[in-house]
Amino acid sequence: MAAPGSANSTTSFDMEAKIALPSGKAVSFVAAILASSLSNAEVLLQINVSAPAAAGADRVVNASLGVVGATRKQATLNTTLSFRLPDAPALSLRVLADRSIVETFIVR
Repeated sequence: MAAPGSANSTTSFDMEAKIALPSGKAVSFVAAILASSLSNAEVLLQINVSAPAAAGADRVVNASLGVVGATRKQATLNTTLSFRLPDAPALSLRVLADRSIVETFIVR
């Protein structure tokens, strides 16, 4: 890992991940974005995926993306969303980040 500000460091990246969704079970995870660790993150992405209510039923996805340390005045920098997703064995996640912009895509 390069030190921030060094000639070899970068603050932009394109991350893709496929998250396994256990059959009939809920799953939760956190991604630290623009960070070297969870405690040193610029942005935290938290995703909670419910278990399907019945075989073949939809799952409910709750996602929140927050700027760590944002003041009350900066709260508009944080966002949450909920949506239904047909049950599937995996969830695809893509995060694009470039300095101060973070774009997140969550798909089945």
